[in-house]
Amino acid sequence: MDEETKIALARLVALASEDTSGSRVAANFLLAWWNAAELGGFDPTEMWLLDELAVRDLLQVASFIGRNNVYPDALIGREAILGLIARWRGRVTAD
Repeated sequence: MDEETKIALARLVALASEDTSGSRVAANFLLAWWNAAELGGFDPTEMWLLDELAVRDLLQVASFIGRNNVYPDALIGREAILGLIARWRGRVTAD
């Protein structure tokens, strides 16, 4: 992962840790990447709630996902994903 994409991913994770409508969008994107079938998909129209930088970050990361077979836990850690699940889905999962 190049430095620009690492920074974009870090900003999305930080945003998903906040409590705004944009935070929910970032979390939905990250959780759909982790396991869309179990945690819900991502509606692209949700990006309308993001500011310009967050949209660019999301698209940067989405482009990376399209070119690489890697799940987010390999990049941001399993604990970060489990924390997002607990925060945004109200449950803890081992999957």
